[in-house]
Amino acid sequence: MKIERIKHYAVSALLAFLALLINGVLKGINAPSIMYMLVWIPIIICFIYDFKYIYKLITK
Repeated sequence: MKIERIKHYAVSALLAFLALLINGVLKGINAPSIMYMLVWIPIIICFIYDFKYIYKLITK
């Protein structure tokens, strides 16, 4: 259980870092506004991962 929680936090932190990295790259190249939708992809994956993790905790 403890290892699973650490893994969950590590994946969440990695996805948040990836979102910040994409945001920084897009600002660096002066990308158009529509390209900033790419930043939401890791955030949405993180939300889905969170819901699956919480659902697994509730159903135990």
